[in-house]
Amino acid sequence: MDSINSFGHSITSTVSLLLSLNHLVASKIVLVISFLLSSLQAAVQALAQAVVIILEDLFLFAKETFESVVAACEVLFSIFDSVLETGIAGFLSIKAFFSALFSSISSAFFGVCNGVVYSYESTKDFFCLLGQSVILLLNLVPR
Repeated sequence: MDSINSFGHSITSTVSLLLSLNHLVASKIVLVISFLLSSLQAAVQALAQAVVIILEDLFLFAKETFESVVAACEVLFSIFDSVLETGIAGFLSIKAFFSALFSSISSAFFGVCNGVVYSYESTKDFFCLLGQSVILLLNLVPR
């Protein structure tokens, strides 16, 4: 019976040792898995935060780029508008100059023509009066 008790005690000790060893190994495995899961959770959170920061930077870059393009377009349109306005003003000034020049030349020409016509009419009237006066004087002379 001692041998059976001792055998039973050995089995009990062995089973107890195996259970303790199983408990110890299982707790270490749970500890490692918990560490891995918490590390994985921290890595996922860090990755999500990095993606948020990257997207914020991307949107800020896109906004600033768009603002720069808009500002450049405004400058180009302003330059184009100024050049066009200056060109039109120059064209209108040249048109006004030639219009005034033509008006002055035509006024001078018509003034000269009117002067010539008036001189011609006056000269014609003078010679008509002179001729009539000579005829009148000749009629007054005794025959």
